[in-house]
Amino acid sequence: MEYLTFLDLSHNNLTTFNITFGNCPSLGALYLNNNNLTQFQITLPAEIVNSSVEKVFSLKALDLSNNSISELIENQFELLGGLQLLNLSGNKIAVLKSGHFAGLTSLRYLRLQSNGKLELSEHTFEALKQLAMLDLSYNGLESLDPNLFGYKQMDTQGLYEYLPMAHMRWLNLNGNKLQQLDSRTFEKLPFLEELCLSNNALRVLPEGLFVPIQNLKVLDMRRNQLTEISSDILKSLNNAKDLLINYNQLTTLPDLNGTLPQLQRMGIDGNPWERASFAPLEQWLIARKIQYLTDDYYF
Repeated sequence: MEYLTFLDLSHNNLTTFNITFGNCPSLGALYLNNNNLTQFQITLPAEIVNSSVEKVFSLKALDLSNNSISELIENQFELLGGLQLLNLSGNKIAVLKSGHFAGLTSLRYLRLQSNGKLELSEHTFEALKQLAMLDLSYNGLESLDPNLFGYKQMDTQGLYEYLPMAHMRWLNLNGNKLQQLDSRTFEKLPFLEELCLSNNALRVLPEGLFVPIQNLKVLDMRRNQLTEISSDILKSLNNAKDLLINYNQLTTLPDLNGTLPQLQRMGIDGNPWERASFAPLEQWLIARKIQYLTDDYYF
């Protein structure tokens, strides 16, 4: 089927799917979402295994969401070097390691939300140099390894180092069980622009947490257990335009004068504000002409 470019087999009852390398050389998008798949395989014909043929599929988008996949195989996607979008959300994947994403050198959009209770190993995303958007929401994550993010670059002598993920712009950690974050968590994401930490159990933000991400424009921390946000944290948000701290346990904020110079919108409702501290906060919002954001803001 050399001219097939788009194949949609979603919303069926498929339990396995095996695509053979070379049979659909022009296939760019494959939708297998909402089936009963427990595995997905790419097979290399015997005559190609030892040949000089470039072993890279043309596939750009692969949707495996809402299936019953509980385990990935290392190097499972290594032939998909041109893949830009991979959707694995709504499965039952328990563990993810760096080897599961080996070969995905062009991947830009990765959706992993709603996999139940997911465990992420150190350097899980080290192969994803081009990654721009990552959704890890609703995975029962209780902690994040401080070395979770970072692109692994190896030289000709086999020596390697972990570099910033220069293309990452959007990260969603909504709806997990995070109680604390290491100050190094985001240090390899210097160009991140939108970060969602809502619906977790965060109580305190460590000093320096947002210092590495000076381009951050949207920060959503709604519905946590934050009792304070330090002046240093606020001063590190120099480019933030949207700040949502609705429904925490905040009673006061430090002096906001000289902070948040680019802020345009802010959500503050649902906190047990002390009357004496709320008045200056309200005055500051009015003086700066900050738009009020309600809890129905969509990240």
